[in-house]
Amino acid sequence: MFADNTTFVAIYKWTYLCLCGDNRTNGEGATDCCQWERVECSNTTGRVIALDLIDTYGGEHSWYLNASLFTPFQQLESLDLHGNNIAGFVENEGIERLSRLNNLKVLDLSENSFNNSILSSLTRLSSLRSLNLYGNRLEGSIDVKEFDSLRDLEELDIGRNKIDKFVVSKGTTNTIKKMLTFTN
Repeated sequence: MFADNTTFVAIYKWTYLCLCGDNRTNGEGATDCCQWERVECSNTTGRVIALDLIDTYGGEHSWYLNASLFTPFQQLESLDLHGNNIAGFVENEGIERLSRLNNLKVLDLSENSFNNSILSSLTRLSSLRSLNLYGNRLEGSIDVKEFDSLRDLEELDIGRNKIDKFVVSKGTTNTIKKMLTFTN
């Protein structure tokens, strides 16, 4: 874990430079960002397909992420933001910005500080297959219909939250009902 969000920002900046074809180094002399820790690239396109930003923010206080930082990564398939104490998103730069990433299949937001308001924002991420919201601040009743637009979702983890019950509205897909039964 790092002392502040400097590392988080640095990883993003250097990966962005890689995406744009900039030949600067990552501060350690490496010019090929596909060789950097926490970055995975496609063997065929050379584009960034996975960012592992687990525990990159070590600050005590919750903070708000500008999700539009990730929109240049058009080939991104996996984004792991586990354990960063993120409470939400910068206004007008929220998680719905990630809906522009048509290849995003895995999103890990576990062990952060998200509350129930994140659920309605997730509806635009229709390409997701795996969503991890484990250990956040979800509480009370959760309307399962919030997940209906995630048609490709195969894995959903919402354990270790304070959810009292799931409300199953008329027309809710059976797939989501089955996933929720096994994950919380």
